[in-house]
Amino acid sequence: MSTPRPRDLCIPEAAFGRSAGARWRGDTDGVDAALVAVARAQHEAALMAYRLRDRTLARRMATEFGFSVKTWSDHSLGKRWASRATWAAFTTIAMRTCAPPDETG
Repeated sequence: MSTPRPRDLCIPEAAFGRSAGARWRGDTDGVDAALVAVARAQHEAALMAYRLRDRTLARRMATEFGFSVKTWSDHSLGKRWASRATWAAFTTIAMRTCAPPDETG
């Protein structure tokens, strides 16, 4: 059996990266728990970015980290597993969003 896409593990699939109320497939479905954990982490990262409602975010992250806007979309919607570059972009968004203001002025 081939590896499922991240959104294949989300119930409903369309909730991936868009809804905090998403549910997840589990052991009863014969799915590896570690794979589900990674899919959930990707979903949470994509959801964080989605909640910013920043229409320029995909283009800016694609430019900064060297991938296409389509790749960003595919990873954010769980159509493909996130690459290292996309994980770096998700992490950067979290750091820039959650970091306290620079105290040096």
